[in-house]
Amino acid sequence: MVRKQWSAGVVDIKTAFLNAELEGQDLGAKRVMVRTPGLWRRIGVCTEMFWDVHRALYGLQISPAAWSRCRDRTLPSLKLHTCSGVVRLHQFRSDGDIWAIVPVDAEDPDDASLRLGLLLVYVDDMMILSTPQIIADVIAELGKTWELSQPELLDDGNVHYRGVEICRGKGGVLVHQGSYTQELLARYPDGGGAEVPALKLPDIAPADRQDPSTVRKAQQVAGELLWLSGITRPELQFAVGMISRTISVNAAEACAMGEQVVKYLRRFPARGIWYGSANMSWGEEGDLSQPMGPNSLVGFCDASFAPSSGRSFQSTLAYYSGGLIAWSATRQGMTRMTTLSTAESELVGITSLFADLRALEPLAREIHGAPVTMQMHSGSQAAIAICSTQANNWRARHLRIRASYVREALESGSYTLHHVNGASMKADIGTKPLPGPRFHQLVTALGMAEQPVTRAKRLAVGDGSVEEKIKILLTCLVVASLLEPVEAQTGSSQGLGDRDWQFLFGYVDDVAIVAHETVYSVMLNRLNAKLKDTWKG
Repeated sequence: MVRKQWSAGVVDIKTAFLNAELEGQDLGAKRVMVRTPGLWRRIGVCTEMFWDVHRALYGLQISPAAWSRCRDRTLPSLKLHTCSGVVRLHQFRSDGDIWAIVPVDAEDPDDASLRLGLLLVYVDDMMILSTPQIIADVIAELGKTWELSQPELLDDGNVHYRGVEICRGKGGVLVHQGSYTQELLARYPDGGGAEVPALKLPDIAPADRQDPSTVRKAQQVAGELLWLSGITRPELQFAVGMISRTISVNAAEACAMGEQVVKYLRRFPARGIWYGSANMSWGEEGDLSQPMGPNSLVGFCDASFAPSSGRSFQSTLAYYSGGLIAWSATRQGMTRMTTLSTAESELVGITSLFADLRALEPLAREIHGAPVTMQMHSGSQAAIAICSTQANNWRARHLRIRASYVREALESGSYTLHHVNGASMKADIGTKPLPGPRFHQLVTALGMAEQPVTRAKRLAVGDGSVEEKIKILLTCLVVASLLEPVEAQTGSSQGLGDRDWQFLFGYVDDVAIVAHETVYSVMLNRLNAKLKDTWKG
């Protein structure tokens, strides 16, 4: 998108499921019926008690599959008239939710050089990537088939797609979840800020008794933060993983860890992933053996061996054309496998990274339209040596099978494996808690950037300025001065009714709003005049 200097447009198909008819493969031997409302029968809207369901109603378990089949049959049959001529949509083989916009007479629709844009679909949401005019034309043509919502255009501001916000910057785009972060922080208004999302690994003792309400609170915090760490905030992956693993052991400790992450988000609420022009880069420190270019799929892996005298932690990162597209941070061994050395834990990380890149390779190759360069980077020379040569030492023979999984790809020449020194290892951010300077160095190395935060948003998360605090204080003083002292009366059963209390509170609110601005303006003008007189003197 950035390399081709495309824009983006997002639309939603209204009542999408109702466009799909239920077919035999959806229903099987069953018959779906609904009972008509009794009121309809009484007033004569209908006389039948039951209706057959012929279309994919919302709420039916079979409706999403019926709509997906209807949508995927309709899209390739469309002939869309655009400023570049008549085009059609060609579905990717590696990912059925991506469609290429190609000329209707294209002999080879897989040829990337013929593409005029891309269409991304997710259920009933669609994002078109192309030039602004083609985007407008495609949306207009799709509107002839389905009823669409009002489109969002990147050239007009941010666009929202699948809970993610995309905004354009100088030389690239920033993908973030600023609105979601603000909503999350509004649910946790108390507390200050923090420089890092995770502190030193604590020695967590199992709780004698787990309070159900505390467990639910910890689960809620973990779920809210997982949505961030898995979409646009990779720097949170280690901290969120620790919260998730601690809930079943000690929910109170998990809640404390969650508060630390929330404090970090309050300090840095608007970070996201930056995607700029894919230039040939040799790394942040120029220490990569091969440059990351427009046709490269590059991975980094790192491991922390037995930090708590148990299973090791690993982290993997995958970049395509210089932009971060996939990441993970997990405890090694889903079957409770404990690695026995640093080299073995790093080897497990390399094999995990290799599996990730193999899964991403078909999509990267189809997007680029040609073979891509596959590079892996590790910080362990011992693990690299095990992958590159046959293990002759009997101490390392148990690693031979695991290493041969990677060695075959290295020997074929389709993948390369290189060493990166520890200071430049980006994946280190997902293996352990880090001090502030090192943590922020790696955040920048990941390719993350900060979205400019407006004054109103900063105030919403508790970063109020002195000026705002003065305004609030003056407002309180004015409201307090309006309240007259009264003496308590005895023997009177007459009090304020509900309507009287509503009137009183409404009156105080109105006075507070007026006083907030009026008194502040008067005081500010007087202060400015006083300063001018002082300087003249």
